[in-house]
Amino acid sequence: MDAILFSANPNRTEVADAISHLARRKALYWSVGFKIAQAKQDEFEYPMYGYIHITGEQVEYRATIREIIPFSRKHYYPLVKPKRWIKAQKEKKHSCQISLAITKIVPFSYNTLKLKRHNGKKVKRAPQSYIRIRPPISRKARAKRS
Repeated sequence: MDAILFSANPNRTEVADAISHLARRKALYWSVGFKIAQAKQDEFEYPMYGYIHITGEQVEYRATIREIIPFSRKHYYPLVKPKRWIKAQKEKKHSCQISLAITKIVPFSYNTLKLKRHNGKKVKRAPQSYIRIRPPISRKARAKRS
C-alpha cells in the first residue's frame, strides 16, 4: 500500500475535530499548503495511508486517503470539513494547494525518524511538505513473522 507522511500543527488543526467529523460523515477534505505534482499523484495507488506527524512530536495518527484533489474554496462546507475548521479558515488566510480526501483517521503513535522513505532511506526530519514513505510494519505483523 502506498503512503505519505505529512505534518499537522496542533495550533492550526485539531485532529480530534477531523475524527469527530468522520464519525458523522463519509469523507473529510484536509486541505494542505503543499503541492503534489500530477505525475507523482498518478504513481499512487488508492486508497493509501497518510501518516500524520504532529509538529514538535511524532506520528500520532494514520489516515486513509481515497484521493488527492486540487484545492477549491468549495471544500469549505460542513459536508466535508469540520465547522471549526471552516470558521478558522475564514479568520486566517491559508495558502492551500490540494485537498486530501480522507475516509478514516485512527490513532497510530510511531517515531517519525524510524520511518523509511519510498526509496528505503530513513526519514531524517519531520516533513515540511510531504514525504512518500513505506508503511511501517505493525507490531502484530512483526510478531507473526517471528
